[in-house]
Amino acid sequence: MPDSNSKKISTSRLAKSAGIDSRQLFARLVERQWITRTVKEGKNHYALTAKGEFEGGEYQTSDKFGTYIVWPQTLLQHRLLQDMEQPRLSASAIAKHAGLSARLVNLLLQELGWIEPLANGWQTTQLGQQQDGQNRETQEGASYVSWPESLLQQPQLMQMLAQLDIEHITDFALDGRGVSDAGERLLCNWLYLHRLHFAMRRQLKDDCVADIVLPDHALVIQYWGNRPDDRSASALQHKLAAPEAITTAGYRLLEVQPQAILPLDKLLTRELQKAGIRLSK
Repeated sequence: MPDSNSKKISTSRLAKSAGIDSRQLFARLVERQWITRTVKEGKNHYALTAKGEFEGGEYQTSDKFGTYIVWPQTLLQHRLLQDMEQPRLSASAIAKHAGLSARLVNLLLQELGWIEPLANGWQTTQLGQQQDGQNRETQEGASYVSWPESLLQQPQLMQMLAQLDIEHITDFALDGRGVSDAGERLLCNWLYLHRLHFAMRRQLKDDCVADIVLPDHALVIQYWGNRPDDRSASALQHKLAAPEAITTAGYRLLEVQPQAILPLDKLLTRELQKAGIRLSK
């Protein structure tokens, strides 16, 4: 039996706090015989049963709303409400929908300012709470944030997810840099979301221009894409000569082929960790 000293709230307020539709909650309370429903003059009227009173329900009257039923807030932990929670999405569920990794989705949500890292996972921020982000914990004690299904239609998130889609058409990466093709955009966005400092089209020698340079790690990423400026004979010649010039200049080299762009997350994670670069979680 709930604590009689607990502050009590209306059924509609209880439903809102639990993140469920109030009509569903009224229907469930009738089904479980906590309340009864009668219709008078086209309006629903509800009355407590003995079971409802046992669970802490009581009547309250106000000038504005008349007489209505209130419940202890401790019912938010009651199995009846927990079983009714509307489906919510984890980063893994969003990732599956978008064809990305959960880690990359969490980094994207962090970039939006909706979550922040903890030692054992993630927690929602004030901005994330405005999107109905709720802190959760796994049985193993890892922290994560759950989201309403409606988040998949949230304009900011849709725009960000589009930036990680190879089919998306834009000349700019997430940080506003101009890019020559979709593959280059995905590379830039991946590095940006992982908060790695990098430069593009850096001239290392008179005859060697590196596609992407991570100066803090002495690493060059050369992308063998389909950019317009890669198609001339001279450009191809410089490209073929670049690996030797890059290593001679003291940089490690990672070459990315166009067919590696779609499994880019796994490739870059593996190769950068192999190079001793610590990545955001």
